[in-house]
Amino acid sequence: MEWSESRIFLVASVLAILLWFASMLVVDNTLVHVAVLLTVGVVVPTIIIGWKKRSES
Repeated sequence: MEWSESRIFLVASVLAILLWFASMLVVDNTLVHVAVLLTVGVVVPTIIIGWKKRSES
């Protein structure tokens, strides 16, 4: 099954929101919450898509 860029971002966004809520239960630091949300929701899917495009060419 070929994963499109939008599907990768969708899955990463849902995972980021779930981990964000989980981090709110464990840690009481807003900086950690934002870091989890941005890392899992933006950085990781961007790296995955870049790696995918590089391996295809």
